[in-house]
Amino acid sequence: MKKIFLIFSSAVVMLLLTFSLIQNKDIIAFQNYAGIDVLGQEANKAPIHRDKFNLEMNKFTKENNIVLAQRIVEPNKAGKTEFKYAIFGEGNLPKGLEKASTNTLKFSDITGSYLVVKGQVDPNILKSKFADLGYTAFPAVKTPLIRSLQMLLNATSVLCIFIFLLTFAGLSLIYRIKDLRFAGIRLISGESLAAVTLRPVKSDLTAIGIINLITWFIGLCILLFKKAFYLRTITVLSIGILIYIFVLLCISLILSIVYLFSLKKSTLMSLIKGKLPLKKIISIMLIAQFLSILTVGFTVKQFTGFYSIYQEMNLAKDKWQKASDRFIPNYSMTASATNRKEDDRRNKIEYNLVKDSIENHDALLCQNNLDRYLGQKELDGVKATDYLPEGNTIYVTPNYLSEQNVEISSKLKKRLQNLKPGEFGLLLPEKLKTQESKITKRFINLFNLDLKDTKFSNTSYSAIKGYLSNNQQRFLYNGSSLSNTETQFLKDPIIVVRTPTSTRSTPATNSYWSAALSKEISFKGYDSTIKILKDHKAYQWFSVVTNGNLNYLNSVNKFRTQLISLLIGSLMSVVTSIFMFAMNLLYFEEFRKEIFIKRLSGMTFTEIHFNYLLAQLTVLLVAAIGGFLLTKDLIIIVGTTILFIAMGSMMIYRQIKTEDTVAVTVMKGK
Repeated sequence: MKKIFLIFSSAVVMLLLTFSLIQNKDIIAFQNYAGIDVLGQEANKAPIHRDKFNLEMNKFTKENNIVLAQRIVEPNKAGKTEFKYAIFGEGNLPKGLEKASTNTLKFSDITGSYLVVKGQVDPNILKSKFADLGYTAFPAVKTPLIRSLQMLLNATSVLCIFIFLLTFAGLSLIYRIKDLRFAGIRLISGESLAAVTLRPVKSDLTAIGIINLITWFIGLCILLFKKAFYLRTITVLSIGILIYIFVLLCISLILSIVYLFSLKKSTLMSLIKGKLPLKKIISIMLIAQFLSILTVGFTVKQFTGFYSIYQEMNLAKDKWQKASDRFIPNYSMTASATNRKEDDRRNKIEYNLVKDSIENHDALLCQNNLDRYLGQKELDGVKATDYLPEGNTIYVTPNYLSEQNVEISSKLKKRLQNLKPGEFGLLLPEKLKTQESKITKRFINLFNLDLKDTKFSNTSYSAIKGYLSNNQQRFLYNGSSLSNTETQFLKDPIIVVRTPTSTRSTPATNSYWSAALSKEISFKGYDSTIKILKDHKAYQWFSVVTNGNLNYLNSVNKFRTQLISLLIGSLMSVVTSIFMFAMNLLYFEEFRKEIFIKRLSGMTFTEIHFNYLLAQLTVLLVAAIGGFLLTKDLIIIVGTTILFIAMGSMMIYRQIKTEDTVAVTVMKGK
């Protein structure tokens, strides 16, 4: 049984690591080198022409006998991030780094990450060189292997591996207890105490080593087949598997130390007769049961949470199918300016880009506040469900109303499609009619802040108001790789309608539209999106143009994988718990003579086993309290506790029938 489990768990761990490496192979290859991050142009310095920059860098690399590779992120129609590299110096790119095309180099920005792929150079010398050329740069060290490994494992994977370790501990405990009966015979035959103690560890070492060696080789074959067979990926895979082996062996060794103490405390004759140090064993089993119950409750909670999210995400499938031609540009690392003047210049360019796209190319804004509340229920006293500008509100452009068939009068829709400077649409659910004045004032005050210290400071925003039916689910277009794609709908949000024309161009509104550009504004068509970015000379600030529908489908697939991992983990935790409860039979078996005598003397089952039953109930109660504190879900904890009570009751019922049968048999003189 244990070998079958080791084969299964080792294969799952290998697959988790291997496919994470394949998905992140470009990042893993990038992390293998030290270099420098060039963040932007220094203030008051004229920009250098690309051709002159290339000459300077080639000269610098030859003087220092190094090869530099500049990472360039290239958009593609599949919406995936592709890393290409421009090379400076005499040499070739190492395996795993792909050379950028001439066209890519033509539109690429000088800012970005530069890797030292051959030779060595003082990072400060590199920094000084870029400073001479007019750029701000910071040294970047080679990423430690263990950090690369951490990047590959999400919380679900770690939980699944933890359950595997717990299951292995449970199985090992069972085998150790069974093996105690033969320990006395081995000691009499001449084996030393250390040899008897380490025998199970040697057996585990052999099985774990052979099984993981096979899974490691299979993992290498998968990496080779998927073109991710680099030294860095091989090393990370090997370290991950070695850590798993090490932890398994540590568990085996710890249990063997307990095994050693049991052998020392028990007499040789008692071991030969099959008597066990039951009090210590039962104490260990009760602790294991406690951990098993906690783990089952936690994994079931995680599974149900992920499943409800997965169901909600699937509801958006038809909505995304209709919006499958919408694309979202994502900023690159170099998009941030290094000084206020440059930042304002870029924001103005991007404001004009957004204005042109919304007015002439059907670009669509759909902005929500969900990312404010990631990992927390409220922020600054405001919840995501509160009807406030930073709460249950979405900000959209007029075409959202048509695409999502928002039911308003044709007159109001036409009015919102032609918002004038200083106007915004405010569509409230019917249930908020009584709060209309207060809500309107809040939004006007908020938007007026954007006009402060500008030529529009003496003006004020005005709202074009309307009402919507209650109990409506509004689609959020959460398809950016930066968005919280788990939530695709909001119930009865306030809908605020805005356009670049209605907000006017101020430093604050320029910044607003610039920030929305790479996350909440979707463009029609891949080629037209690229063309708009290039026409407005903003293409070099974006790393990738992603398809919202593909991002959504990738998120659904990711959740499906996590669900499967959690399902496996939940099943394994239940199986482990069953093993732990099944080991309670040792108690009945070891004390069968005492139980039999007490039963004949007229004692009831409860009287005989009172201490045992009390210990079991205490474990269940403490585990239930701990599980509730961990999950905050009463239904799941009650259900889990009932499951274990049912399992315990079945064993008790079986034992009662067994004891009754034995007692009746003796009374009849058979």
